[in-house]
Amino acid sequence: MADILGNDKYDVLNQIIERIHKDCVKIDDEERKYLVSKFQKVLEKFIEKMKECDPTFKQIFCKIGYTGSFYDGVRVGEATEFDLNLILKPKLKMDLDKKQCDKGFIKIKIINAADCVKPINDWIVDGFLNPTDLKKWLEGVISKTINSISSKVDDCQLKFVKSGPAMTLKVTPNSTPRKEISIDLVPVIEFPGTIWPPIPEKPKKLLNKGYGQPWFAVPKADTAWRMSFHLHEKFVIKDLQYLKYTLRLLKKVRDELEINKVASYYIKTLFLWELERNKESQTMWSTYGRGRLFMHMLVRFREALQERRIPFFWERELNLIGHLKEGYIKNSFDKLNNFIKQIDKHIDAKNEYELEVYICKELNQKIPASLVASTSKLQMVAKSNKGQLYIHQKDNEDVGDTDALLCSASRREFSSSDVNNKDNEDVGDTDALLCSASLKTFSYSDVNKIVVELRNDVEQVKNSLRELAKSNHLQIELLKSELKEQKLD
Repeated sequence: MADILGNDKYDVLNQIIERIHKDCVKIDDEERKYLVSKFQKVLEKFIEKMKECDPTFKQIFCKIGYTGSFYDGVRVGEATEFDLNLILKPKLKMDLDKKQCDKGFIKIKIINAADCVKPINDWIVDGFLNPTDLKKWLEGVISKTINSISSKVDDCQLKFVKSGPAMTLKVTPNSTPRKEISIDLVPVIEFPGTIWPPIPEKPKKLLNKGYGQPWFAVPKADTAWRMSFHLHEKFVIKDLQYLKYTLRLLKKVRDELEINKVASYYIKTLFLWELERNKESQTMWSTYGRGRLFMHMLVRFREALQERRIPFFWERELNLIGHLKEGYIKNSFDKLNNFIKQIDKHIDAKNEYELEVYICKELNQKIPASLVASTSKLQMVAKSNKGQLYIHQKDNEDVGDTDALLCSASRREFSSSDVNNKDNEDVGDTDALLCSASLKTFSYSDVNKIVVELRNDVEQVKNSLRELAKSNHLQIELLKSELKEQKLD
């Protein structure tokens, strides 16, 4: 892998991905607060109703565990989906068993099975706690609770949806904003940090303050339970400046390139491994620029797809993407590989305009108004009745090296065929200065506004003008002035 972190050419990405992060990844703060507050109130009341409906649930329910992207701080988009653990603590003497289990999974052996009463003893099969039977019981409790409250809680409509292994509570507020909130409910068995499963333990330094935190057994098929260490992971990625920022951007890339079968947790796992692998893991996220970190982790993602392997962070023999079809992984690799190569191509060509346009297009991001203005100004000239542009200039005017003189003091006439024009193109209000229904003369203040608008896109404008200058009908002179100060009288 090339030394991306040490290559300053990727610094050109800093502002581009910052705009994408702000416009596409950010969550509306006021709406987020409202939706989170609403769903928490509904959930608390719903849990109390569950306790009223089922004495066993009241006996073994411990608390709610908040998990998933939102509570990790890496959510992309609206705050309308939440992952919650219903932490259960049945009064059972339990032992952990890894025999005949796939990597990443355990069995829970019940030592005092003979002492159990219904319905708990219904969950024990051949001496082991059966996750499937426990989930069926919990589904019944949820359904009974919804029926008992006529599907309404705290001025919200509730609906229970079961899709595959997931149990989802759909909550729709009757007041604005009436956005449906999805809450995935997962029953889990909590184990204290002092009882570690039979797998290698991670270094204390890496785990940070997460060392000693409890871990959880999540129900899967048959008698197997998946090991979950989300509390430990939360501390591992905590307080690392641009780590979560970069993780959100990678999820955005994953979504827009339609590599959706690579779950968010799998991408998070790439970052966990990077923290363990890299000697600079605790400093790299604040030392290097956002563009370098973004490209570095994109390449890590590409490597994982190329190798068809993302190892489970806690037991590396488990391949998290091992269940995906080879053709799907190959197609996903090709899309990501092309995305990375195109970014490199535009950076190496020093074409910042084409770079940002490409990234915005691929990530379904609206092209910034400044970029639209820089390319559409010349196109809009052709839309005037006579296609004429006047720019008056003082003799020996000092315009600075950030601008180019589009034409001399005398007027230049352009025909509509001279400019590659697209009808009905939305070019924004910023182009109003450049065209009108009739011939127009520009004042110096008008030109100054244009210069300010184009200042960040000078190289792209120059390149475009050079191309246009090749036309037999359009003669444009680009003059360069290398002065220390930039000023337009």
